[in-house]
Amino acid sequence: MIRAIIFDCFGVLVKDHASVVKEKYFSDNLDDRAEFQELNRRSCKGELSWSELLTEVAELASVSVSEIRETFDNNPRNNELLDFIAHDLKPKYKIGFLSNASTDHVHELFTPEQIKLFDDVVLSYQVHMIKPNPKIYKLAAERLNVEITECLLVDNSARYVEGAENVGMRGIVYRSFDQFRNDLEKCNA
Repeated sequence: MIRAIIFDCFGVLVKDHASVVKEKYFSDNLDDRAEFQELNRRSCKGELSWSELLTEVAELASVSVSEIRETFDNNPRNNELLDFIAHDLKPKYKIGFLSNASTDHVHELFTPEQIKLFDDVVLSYQVHMIKPNPKIYKLAAERLNVEITECLLVDNSARYVEGAENVGMRGIVYRSFDQFRNDLEKCNA
């Protein structure tokens, strides 16, 4: 039985800014693209600060730090999903937030009411591990005070969903709101 639903941030609750940066600045150069991904990974793990990440990516892209910051900051919310969480899911489930994140953007990305939807927030840079490390999924379940087998992870990365499933969670790869809602109904059937 599912008692908790844990949501990824970028690509699910808001637009994935790292993908936007990657496509805008590094789509033609595989080496630079790989270096950007490594910088982003290190930042999500807490090995680089947010300002260090912005500086390194700006240098790699040969643009200003302010341009990179502006591109990273373009994160429109998925209001349809957030409303569904508020009205349909929050009354029935514990709601978690698990993100590979370089910094705490939560208060910039969401309204205070939206933040209150989450019973717990796990940000990778704070715990120094990133998905798909099995320990981060276990930590998310533990902090929600539920068994790992009682959790459902919703993430736009099939790799991260697979990582969650490998430790006993159920998972849904998020592609669209309608697809998610249909897959969720199947999980509860």
